[in-house]
Amino acid sequence: IMLVILAASSFVAGQKIFAAWRDVSDLESELEANEQLDNRPNIILISADSLDSRRLGVYGYTRDTTPNIDRLKDFILYTHAYTNCGNSRGSLISILTGKSPKTTKLIFPPDILHGDNAFQHLPNILAGLGYYNVDLNDGFYASTSKSNLRDGFHLENGHRIEFAAGLGFW
Repeated sequence: IMLVILAASSFVAGQKIFAAWRDVSDLESELEANEQLDNRPNIILISADSLDSRRLGVYGYTRDTTPNIDRLKDFILYTHAYTNCGNSRGSLISILTGKSPKTTKLIFPPDILHGDNAFQHLPNILAGLGYYNVDLNDGFYASTSKSNLRDGFHLENGHRIEFAAGLGFW
């Protein structure tokens, strides 16, 4: 069971992220060793910056611009989604915390999460439920570790994150 966050702030960063995804080869064996897999779903959140839905096949675009996304099955496709922050980091952290960037005070680098905001987020809740969480991002603008998002991800871009196991819920 895992949560994977793919966050790209540009097309080039997106290409690097998907290349990193292929390089995280120890993930499968680690999940198999865990053997706590049950009927809970895997969760994959794909976040992309500067990506126009009018140019995506899943939204009806006829050119083959997003073949891998188009092949996904059984997912939720939002047709009326609006950003709550004008940049990648603020928006992504808001999605993961469920809090406004005005509340977390995280809008743009070098802003980071402080206090409870650093621990109160979806990846932490899912880790407490036994999910193995992986974050693949551009390394700066969408980086959760550089945002001080704590105890939520086991791997970021293929690197292990210091994780205080067992904190789980807030």
